[in-house]
Amino acid sequence: MAALIAAGAYFHMQIGPVPISFQDMFICLAGLALGPRLGVLAILLYLVAGLAGLPVFAGGKSGPAVLLGPTGGYLVGFIGPALCAGIGGRIARRGVPAGVDLPISRLLPALLGCCVGMLPVYGLGALRLAQVLGCGLDKALAVGVWPFLPIIPLKLVSAVLIWRLLRRRGLVPQ
Repeated sequence: MAALIAAGAYFHMQIGPVPISFQDMFICLAGLALGPRLGVLAILLYLVAGLAGLPVFAGGKSGPAVLLGPTGGYLVGFIGPALCAGIGGRIARRGVPAGVDLPISRLLPALLGCCVGMLPVYGLGALRLAQVLGCGLDKALAVGVWPFLPIIPLKLVSAVLIWRLLRRRGLVPQ
C-alpha cells in the first residue's frame, strides 16, 4: 500500500503550491484494505521512505524539506484517512461473513470514514500552507483546499468501490 501511495503521487497535476494527486485515494484504500493499525503503518512507511530520500512525494520529491515546505501539513495529515477509513471499513464488515460481498448500503460507514479522515489532511495542510506562504487562513484555503473539493468525492468513492472489488475477489484481509 505504501508503494501504491507513492505511485499515486506520480499521477499529479500542479495547480499552485499544492498538487492534485491520487495519494488520498490510495491512503483511504490502505485504511480500508489493511484496517486502521496496518493502514497507518503503511502511511508511516511511505513517509519514512520519502524522508529517507526515496522520490515518493508528489513530483518525485523527497527529504525532510518537503515536510517543512508548503505541502508538509498534508503529508502529516495522511494518517487521518487511513485511521478513519480503517475504522469505517471495520464497521462496514461487521456481521458480514468472509467471502460474502458487501452490499452498497453497507459501504456508507467506509465512505464516511474516508470523508472524516480527509479533515486532518486539509486542515493541517491549510494551516501549514498559511504558515509557509505567510498569508491568512482564508488565502490558504483558497489555494490549498477549495480547488480540491470537486474531485475529492470521486476519489473517495473510487477507493471504497476498489476495496469492495478487492474484498469480493479475496485479495484483501477479511
